[in-house]
Parts: sequence; C-alpha cells; structure tokens
Amino acid sequence: AEQNHHGAQMNLGSMYAAGKGVEQDEDQAFQWIQKAAQGGLALGQFNMGNLHAAGKGTAKDEVQAVVWWRKAAAAKHPGAQLALGNAYNFGRGVDKNQQEAFT
Repeated sequence: AEQNHHGAQMNLGSMYAAGKGVEQDEDQAFQWIQKAAQGGLALGQFNMGNLHAAGKGTAKDEVQAVVWWRKAAAAKHPGAQLALGNAYNFGRGVDKNQQEAFT
C-alpha cells in the first residue's frame, strides 16, 4: 500500500474499516481508500462514495458521494451504477431525475 499499489491501498483501507488484523479506524480507512480511488481504482471510487454517503471517516456529503459513484460507474462498477441510479431516483446529492435514474 505504501508503494502506491492501489489494490493494496483498497485492501488496507477495508481492513481498517472492518478492524480485521488492525484496530478499527475510520480515519485510516478513509485515507487509504481515498488513495486507491484517486489512483483510479473503481472499487476505491465506489467505496469513497459510500464513505461520503455514510459520513464514515469524513463528514456526510451526498454531493461528494455522487461525484465518486459517477467516476466508478463510468468504469463500469455495477455497485456504483446502482448507487448512482438510486441517488437520481431519490434525489440524494443530485436533483431527482427518474429518466437519469433508469439509464
């Protein structure tokens, strides 16, 4: 992870989030997952959206959640596509838009 391997950063962030093998630490989880996401890892981008939506390791921010989900959805991440569709369907972080929700 410290050698800028995005998959390893994502894994380490997940370990901190769950407290597996390390003490649970939302701030460390956020920092490592953010590195993976900024490096272009779709799973990291999806999880950054989830962290922002839930306010874990950062302030709750549905607009930022949508920004990250959109990046991951563009990389064909199915969970991000679903999260982005739900955001449009329910108007969370974006204006409610049924047409956009189902495309």
